[in-house]
Amino acid sequence: MRRLPASDSSERIGGLFVNPGGPGGSTIDVLSGWARSMPQSIRSRFDIVLFDPRGVGESSPLVCHDNIQELLGLEPYPETEEDWRGIEEAVKEQATECGDVGGDILPFLGTESVARDMDRIREAMGDPQMTYFGYSYGTTLGQVYADLFPDRVRAMVLDGAVDVSLSADERSLEQTIGFEAAYNRYIADCRSRSCLPGDPAVTINRLIEKASANPIPARTGDRPLGDGEAVFAIVGSLYNKVSWTLLTAGVRAALDGDGSAMLFLVDSFLGREGDGYNNSNEMNSAVNCLDYVNERNPLHYRELSDQFAEQAPFFGPSLGSLGLYCAYWEAEPKPLRTPTAAGAPPIVVIGNTGDPATPYKWAVALASHLESGVLVTNDQEGHTAYRSGSNCIDEMVNAYLIDLTVPEEGKRCGNANITPAPPVAP
Repeated sequence: MRRLPASDSSERIGGLFVNPGGPGGSTIDVLSGWARSMPQSIRSRFDIVLFDPRGVGESSPLVCHDNIQELLGLEPYPETEEDWRGIEEAVKEQATECGDVGGDILPFLGTESVARDMDRIREAMGDPQMTYFGYSYGTTLGQVYADLFPDRVRAMVLDGAVDVSLSADERSLEQTIGFEAAYNRYIADCRSRSCLPGDPAVTINRLIEKASANPIPARTGDRPLGDGEAVFAIVGSLYNKVSWTLLTAGVRAALDGDGSAMLFLVDSFLGREGDGYNNSNEMNSAVNCLDYVNERNPLHYRELSDQFAEQAPFFGPSLGSLGLYCAYWEAEPKPLRTPTAAGAPPIVVIGNTGDPATPYKWAVALASHLESGVLVTNDQEGHTAYRSGSNCIDEMVNAYLIDLTVPEEGKRCGNANITPAPPVAP
């Protein structure tokens, strides 16, 4: 763990615990610079506490990804028995290796274990209560902590909320629909500006077909660009609107015969570090296969892929099979219950209307599940809201963390006029 001490010890409130998401994201790697660039109003009052959860980054990492580039390059639109056999064998190989490497620790890498670790850190710091900020999967960790220890919460912000009440398949489908909607918004924006030759949807489909038939050479990469890498490069570029420009440049370069930029996008998304990758891929499986009950029959994911394709034709076939890891995972699940955090002080839940990875619908659901949940809506493109360009969100969060000023009911920021997907029930 790392602790950046409050710059004004006389005004110190306590520790501000932060988690960047994942599961499997290294807090220390991802947020060290973020922590130092926090506004002085926060830096002066809080020790910013960064810790890598068990199995992640610098905390005895579970490393078992010898075939990660093979996994990236798998057929994104499987149709034949040969396609599916290739996917199943590659996924089984990694899951088996993780079982061999992880052994007896695999059952103890789930969110509840990490929440209890976090409370021990709070105790060791001498703080009677915790102030917490979680992005994305960090909202799962936060809500579980609040449910276990509601009286030990001082303030909590959950940005980019996860709805743990959903089944594994429901969660996967709704996330897939979220990415499909973001992709369609990118296509519409590109079409309005003629950012790619011809119709952009047709052009990108043509690029993927080209990469499938003959992987595109990469001048600065260590392999050519295949169709699997191309699809996941697009997924990784939808997390924030700033990346849309990079995606457009990558597609243009690939059409001209150089897949380097698209490979850079997908490798950045999957955590490439020098000649290797961090262990976020395997830890994502390790946590999700414990926290949720997943179907153990591999054939189920063939059916799921077809079902997802009906609602999300671009991403459904590939994202529908991601749960396949859990079909081969050795540790038995310890499913999370839906937290209510009864007795906790107000917990602020933020949802972006255009969030592809944690759809706005999940923020609405989490705020309703929590006894003291307060929903804040940010009408903006991209994944998570705080420190992403919205002064409205930043000022609200800072006031809440420092002074415990709770946002008013129905608080809204942003004006992107995005219709959330999946739709939120009235």
